[in-house]
Amino acid sequence: CQYWKGECYYGMRNYNQAALEFQKVFMFDESNKQDDAQLKLGLCYKMLGDTERARTEFNKVINNYPDSEYIQRAQSYLSQL
Repeated sequence: CQYWKGECYYGMRNYNQAALEFQKVFMFDESNKQDDAQLKLGLCYKMLGDTERARTEFNKVINNYPDSEYIQRAQSYLSQL
C-alpha cells in the first residue's frame, strides 16, 4: 500500500511528497511495485523540472528491472528529456 500512497500524492500533483512516498517502496524487499515506483519517481522529478534526477530514475528502471513492463515507457521518457 506504500506505492498507492505515492500515487495519491502524484494524483494531487504534490510531486515532492509523492517522490518521498515512492522512495519508501524500496524498504520492502518483497514488494512487486518497485519497478512501478522507480518509473513514478522519474515522473515526479520530471514534473518538478529536475531532469537530471528524472534521467537517473528512468535509467534505473532500464538497468535494475530488465524484465519490467515499463522499459519502453522509461526509454520514451528519457528521449523526451
